[in-house]
Amino acid sequence: MLEAMRDPHIGSFGVAAIVLQLAAKLVLLHLLLPGGWPVLIAICAAARLGPLIWARALPPLRAEGLGASIAGASRFRNVLGW
Repeated sequence: MLEAMRDPHIGSFGVAAIVLQLAAKLVLLHLLLPGGWPVLIAICAAARLGPLIWARALPPLRAEGLGASIAGASRFRNVLGW
């Protein structure tokens, strides 16, 4: 699976997947907008908080990769303080 992540050729299916993902995000944001700005702010906050939690909770895939250098770098108080 890691070989697929390193492949620089995206291909037509990759482009179609990106376009469909962006379209789905636009549709979901349009459906959430009647909730007002607090919902949009909560979505942005969750998007920034998620990587902190993932970096704290999950081990790196490879010992020599970039994830190994930041694994466990976020402390619990940083997650709470955010």
